[in-house]
Amino acid sequence: MHPFEEIIEDYRTGIGAVLIGLRLYLEEGKMLTLVNIPPEIALTIQRLNRGDLPPERQSIYDILAHNEKFRSIFENILDKVIIDEIDMSNGLYSAHAIFRSDDLTFSVKMIPSHAIYLALVLEKPIYVAEELVRLEEEAEEFSDDEDEEEEEE
Repeated sequence: MHPFEEIIEDYRTGIGAVLIGLRLYLEEGKMLTLVNIPPEIALTIQRLNRGDLPPERQSIYDILAHNEKFRSIFENILDKVIIDEIDMSNGLYSAHAIFRSDDLTFSVKMIPSHAIYLALVLEKPIYVAEELVRLEEEAEEFSDDEDEEEEEE
């Protein structure tokens, strides 16, 4: 079980769509919430968290999570995942998967939910840049202030 993430659904989009998010629980009671996660990634992470067997009709994510050959190859070279960037113009986060093999180390920029999935499947550590945690805390404080102002009106 992976107690540090939670699948969240936001029905308040106003257009009848559901935004799926992934909330990472970090050290010192901090958290980072990623939104607009692809549903298939969210469902596979949810199955991994619960320890469920893959469904009869599997997605590529289920196959990768339960295929020993894939896991044995990649678990030997994936070192860690770091969620470390946000594009402030569109609010999209990026992550880097750090791979090590012999004397070679390389980084691959990834969609965070995909990188998180990979780390969970391979039981590798996931880190979040302090700056991103600080930005999330500031956004939460701003949201709380707006809620209080609405209540006062």
